[in-house]
Amino acid sequence: MIEADRPALKGLALLSVAAAVLAGVAADRAWTSLVDHAPALPAAAPRTPLGPALSPRVVLVLVDGLGEATARELPALAALARDGAQFACQASPPTLSRPGRATLLTGVRPHLHGATTNFHSDRPAVAPSLLDGLQGARVWGSKLWPGLFPRGFGDRARVTRVAVHHAEHRDKAAALFAAEREAVAEVIAALEEAFPLAVLDLLGVDSSSHDHGVGSPEQRAALQHVDAMLAQLAPAVLGRGATLVVTADHGHVAEGGHGGDEPEVTAVPLVLSGAGVREGARGRCSHLDVAPTLAALLGVAPPAAAEGRVLWEALEGAAPPPDPPASAVAESPTGTRRAWVGGLAAMGAFGLLWAGVAAAGPAAGAAFALAASGVAAALLHASGLRLSLSGINDEALLVPYFTRVVAVAALAALAGALAAAARAGGRERLVVAGGALAAGQGALLLFAALVHARHSLVVDGPLDAIGSVFFGFAALIGSFGLTPLVLAAWALSGLPARRGLR
Repeated sequence: MIEADRPALKGLALLSVAAAVLAGVAADRAWTSLVDHAPALPAAAPRTPLGPALSPRVVLVLVDGLGEATARELPALAALARDGAQFACQASPPTLSRPGRATLLTGVRPHLHGATTNFHSDRPAVAPSLLDGLQGARVWGSKLWPGLFPRGFGDRARVTRVAVHHAEHRDKAAALFAAEREAVAEVIAALEEAFPLAVLDLLGVDSSSHDHGVGSPEQRAALQHVDAMLAQLAPAVLGRGATLVVTADHGHVAEGGHGGDEPEVTAVPLVLSGAGVREGARGRCSHLDVAPTLAALLGVAPPAAAEGRVLWEALEGAAPPPDPPASAVAESPTGTRRAWVGGLAAMGAFGLLWAGVAAAGPAAGAAFALAASGVAAALLHASGLRLSLSGINDEALLVPYFTRVVAVAALAALAGALAAAARAGGRERLVVAGGALAAGQGALLLFAALVHARHSLVVDGPLDAIGSVFFGFAALIGSFGLTPLVLAAWALSGLPARRGLR
């Protein structure tokens, strides 16, 4: 044993432990930032109606989990689009059910309305919603609505919920479809009454996509069910001179998750047809634009804090006011803080990487990098891991997901360490392997910091969680996957050296 190398390896082991602890702290703060985010009530100027009502009634159909590409498979929706207006709509991450519904009816992003996850279902959105200013609105749908908008579910709004919710009745499509057929029949019957807005949730596409994936026979059956519901609902709504609006809260990745910023998750349809809608209008929009546009159709004031715009190009006989009111939403500038956090994390990761390569030597470091990156790339491809909330938006996926992350990190690092030791030549191989492991941990932390920098751009304002969760957890899992190997190398380096190791 080269005794002088043992203190150096001990220092690497201590650095590795420190990196793991700091990554754990970052992960905890990031997760808390996401789950427990509670903004103050957005500051906003009072608004007035932007013009007379263009429609006596709007029926908003929310097809949970319907991405823009998948929506093309619905003939009834395509017929509505041909006779009305069609927009490619962009959902605001995190693309989860509560954030999506809150954004659609408040017109503000998740970090401002406060519904950032599906946790805390009893915590309301703090931003004013379209329901607050309507008399007698109706909602048929998931149990999420009353918790999101308690002010809208008092004496002024009556709720009729679909009896079966996907989170409680997985793989029971028949029961869910039957409940939704009853809900559609109730909506049609209620059209004889006077109310300004009805919201109808259809949950089967989301449930089947989670359980079986996009394009599965089960998901296609759910799409056929949605199409049948739209075909039944459309003539009843349009025949009574009302307006039908169809959209979604999010789409799905191929394997069935959502929550991240993937194009197939954030791209959803928006179709408007009937009273007040200009036939043939086409364009692009945001979830933020839905609430102001519904308000313009109904002739009521947009939600006070709404950031989006009215889609005037989709409205018949309407013209934008000369000076449309701008949102007065107050935001906390935290982009600089995120940049500093990401920069310091990257510097620390690079320091650990440099220290490990210095201990292992250039040849061993190169061998580690090639072997570890090759194994990691192969394992990541085989496992289908996603560095976004779309990989873990279901609680049942958490343990399998992070188990795969640990396996990828540990196996890739072990392969790199073995390759580094094989290139050690006359140097002490355990020391070289320990240095290579430390270099691998630094490389993983650096990669996680870069992921943090990229995903932090997804959400503006004080909510760091989209990037920070994956910076923190990728760093934490990677560090805890590699740190024991570094510690083992350090411990073994104190044993009497065998000839084969020199």
